[in-house]
Amino acid sequence: MIKYCHLIYNLKNMRINKKDIFSIIVLVPVLAWIFYLSWLVSVIWQIVLILAYLFVFWLLYFLIKKIFRSKNITNPWTIISRLLFIFSIFVFIIVWGVASLSYYFNEISPAKMPEYTLTNWEKTVIFQWMIHIWGQKFYDQVKQNLDNYRKEWFTHFFEWVKPGKPENLEKLSKAMWVNFDKDVYKNMSELYWVVQQDYYYILWKITEKDINVDISLDEVIEEYLKIAEENNSNDVYDFTKILEYVKKNLNPREMKLLVYINQATLNWLLSSHEILEKMSWMWNKKIFDVIIWKRNEFLANEIQKSNDKKIYVTYWLLHFDWVLKLLQAKDPNWKIIGKKEYKIID
Repeated sequence: MIKYCHLIYNLKNMRINKKDIFSIIVLVPVLAWIFYLSWLVSVIWQIVLILAYLFVFWLLYFLIKKIFRSKNITNPWTIISRLLFIFSIFVFIIVWGVASLSYYFNEISPAKMPEYTLTNWEKTVIFQWMIHIWGQKFYDQVKQNLDNYRKEWFTHFFEWVKPGKPENLEKLSKAMWVNFDKDVYKNMSELYWVVQQDYYYILWKITEKDINVDISLDEVIEEYLKIAEENNSNDVYDFTKILEYVKKNLNPREMKLLVYINQATLNWLLSSHEILEKMSWMWNKKIFDVIIWKRNEFLANEIQKSNDKKIYVTYWLLHFDWVLKLLQAKDPNWKIIGKKEYKIID
């Protein structure tokens, strides 16, 4: 009875301090936003999680009090207030961090794809950095540039790993731990609300001035197996299944939020392609040594031995720096004389 009366007394004498106000200011808008995104069920689940968090630490409080038989430990209601304050700080940092970084990279400083003009005073090479999934306006700009350069008698060197044997496609998927079917980039693009890089605009009107300067899938695997053992594991990521899961479990508002964060992540990675390069090599360095380095050598050699004096190159962004170094190693006169940049998301 005495304990019950003491509990009632504590409830009556609970006071809202500055930490409680901070917790309310943070948690109420967050719960309201969750309600907007996912309706009542998600809000209830978040409240349940918060209550579980409080219950666990409240239980620890009583265990500590019981073990040490302390009479000077702060009452449980103060403990709850402090725990909610700590939880609110954590939520604030996560929400504010993700929101501010997403806004910065999407709205203030989005990534841009450069177009470099190189020359050794005998040849002129315009090198357009490419990415396999991005905004339609960027690809439309590249198409327009291609048409303009064709009128100036530029030969187009474009990237496209030539098809190979089905079993080698499976080996590539296992080496990269990703199911590399024909729809992989299409499936990835749907998680970012962008489009996949499409070379059909070239193939439908291909001319003698459009050359597929790339190696084949069979050559990629052949070179890879020279430096690594074949991966016989079936543990690969299937983007089709991931996309189906996301589309099934997210409503349109949740999907829109995910897309905005995903676009910010891509903008961040592409703003510093050094990070993207390091991440690629961390994945499976040996397969990327082939996919990047061997194709760098192939492209640099084709530029060097080509009889064309004007060449327009559309190739993945991680190739440029190394191709330039390879060209300069053979001819120190190669240098950058121009640069344009294009925003790559609508």
